[in-house]
Amino acid sequence: MKNFTVVSLLSLSILGCANTAPSSSESQLQTSLSSDSLCCVSEADFPWVVLDKVDSFKFEINESAPVWGFESGKSYFSAFEFSQQSGSVRVTLKSNMVDKSVFAPSIALLDEQYLVVKTFTEDDFKVRFSDALSKSRYEKTFEVDSVKTPYMVIYTDSNSINDEVIVPHPAKVRAIEAGEPMPIVTDLKYTNTYSGELELEIETLSLSGYKQKKQQVRQKEAIPAPTKSVVKPLQSTQDYYHSSIQQAVEANDIPKALSLLEEAKALNVEDAQKVFVEAVNAR
Repeated sequence: MKNFTVVSLLSLSILGCANTAPSSSESQLQTSLSSDSLCCVSEADFPWVVLDKVDSFKFEINESAPVWGFESGKSYFSAFEFSQQSGSVRVTLKSNMVDKSVFAPSIALLDEQYLVVKTFTEDDFKVRFSDALSKSRYEKTFEVDSVKTPYMVIYTDSNSINDEVIVPHPAKVRAIEAGEPMPIVTDLKYTNTYSGELELEIETLSLSGYKQKKQQVRQKEAIPAPTKSVVKPLQSTQDYYHSSIQQAVEANDIPKALSLLEEAKALNVEDAQKVFVEAVNAR
């Protein structure tokens, strides 16, 4: 019975969401975003951050981040490219609830042509409560075939901005877990915003050299093959080999004639083969 009470109480706390009027700072950020021009001509021009096979770091998305027009509206974003050595990758994204606000995360996975293959919205994230090591947060863990979708973009859905997320007060959570009397405390409220603190964890589950090989092929194709410069011999050199080949054939010294012919070819002497054939036919 206690477990049912805990789940019910926490579920009610999380589902207690409402759309509230934006704060003055959020209104300013929204106004700034509306007036900001898009960062790039296309997705291919995004400032891609290349990830390691195993990676873990914190970062912020705020007004200093690039801007793009997504299907859900304009948003600040961060763009990542998985390691060329990675195959299957486990990704964990956390968006921390700090100072009564939180970045409402969405994720887009793109293929090699920068076309969106899969998306995760705020509804795909779970709300995790704070503990001794972590803050309350949105959190999502998923696996990616980085060969098929080598690019990942993190942004926010403008339709979720100013929605309110209600999280149980830590003291209430502790009391429920310990079976103690419920303290008189107020649940914490956080508002979805365009900016916030995030944490990204990357773990490569399998390796793949496919992307590396493809990159090498692209680089090789991009480098033009060296052109051979043909050095034309002097007229005196050409005359020498022509007459020497004729004389060798007339003297029935075919091995010498063939040797001279090979030398003439190596020196790019024109018509050496023709002279040899005509001399043989003349005999």
